[in-house]
Parts: sequence; C-alpha cells; structure tokens
Amino acid sequence: MTRNKLGIRYGILGAGVLLNGFGVAFITKAELGITPIASIPYTLSLIFPQFTLGNVTCLINLLLTALQAFLLGKERHWPDILLQVPVSFLFGYVIDFSMLLLQGFEPVHYIMKMFSMLLGCVIIAVGAYFEVTADVCMLPADGFAGAIAKRLRKPFGSVKMITDTSQAVIALLLGLAVLHQLAGVREGTVIGGILIGNLVKGIGRILRLDHRLGL
Repeated sequence: MTRNKLGIRYGILGAGVLLNGFGVAFITKAELGITPIASIPYTLSLIFPQFTLGNVTCLINLLLTALQAFLLGKERHWPDILLQVPVSFLFGYVIDFSMLLLQGFEPVHYIMKMFSMLLGCVIIAVGAYFEVTADVCMLPADGFAGAIAKRLRKPFGSVKMITDTSQAVIALLLGLAVLHQLAGVREGTVIGGILIGNLVKGIGRILRLDHRLGL
C-alpha cells in the first residue's frame, strides 16, 4: 500500500471517529437512551458525575483495548492494538467537545427528542462506515467483539450482537441498582441497535468510498 493511500485511510478513520463522537453527543441530548456501546460509559458518568462522558468512554475503551491484547494472545497484532489507544483518547475528547457545542440544544418535546436521536444514529452510521472503509483500526468496542469472535471462531456479526446486548444489560442493571432508574437504556437504545447497522449498509451502497478513492 502506498503512503498516499495509507494517509487517505488514516484521514477517513479520523473523520469516522469525529462523526461517531458527534453522533453520540446528539443521541445523549435526546435523553431517549444511548447506543449499546456507549451505555456503560453513560451510566457510569451519571453514577460518578465528577467524570465526563468522554472521560469514562476513554477509560472503558482503554480497558477493552487491554482485554483484546489478552484475548488474542500470540495472534495479537500490536500496531492495530496500540493505534486504538490514541483513537480512544480522541473519541473521548470529541464526545466532550461535541457536548459542549450542543449545550444550548435541549430538545423538550418528544418529537424533537426522537429527531435528535435519529439524527445521531445517522451520524454514527456514517462514521462507522468511514471506519470500516479506512480498514486500519477499529473502535475498541468493535475490536473487543472481534477478538472474542476470533478466539471462539464465531462470526463477528453474531458476537457483536451479543456484546452489544450484554453492555446494554449491564448498563440497565447498574442504573437500576445504583440510580434506581432506567439511566441510559430506553427505547432509543433498541432503535439505535437495530437502525445503525442497517444504515451503515445503505450508506455503503450509496457512497462507495473504497471504489471512488481507489482503496
């Protein structure tokens, strides 16, 4: 792979991380439930308000990166693992910066909350498509699912569904046990879990960046 193409891939990855962080902020503002992969960080940020959502997301992602390295053992590819560290910090920063940008955006009516949630899903889907197209690094939550799939020799899609569901359930139990409420898991969590994957497929068929950019 030429340096030029590698640079393009890293640029697409960076854009994907930026969009993902911005999309998480939009969904958070909707207050209808966060996406499954952000549900645990969101709930923990409510339990420990001294930490921002971006702070907790970064810490959880670093933990997932370490778990990947452990699970993969000798099959680990250190450049892919280590790249997830700066990506984790960038993702956390973008979430907090996006929350700051959107601090004046407070949807009150349910229809506006739903609009914010759906818009966030679209933004995240575009970001996810960029990350898949870049094919140089995965977000730690996806990398963790990939490591489990590789270890168990199971399809990534099946394992990803299980890990996403597990994170939502853990966040739900944490919210009920500590906050005595359905903190970050609501109808938006279910809608996002179903919608985003299908949106990524549709966006891929429309944009086809790999063909347009010769990747």
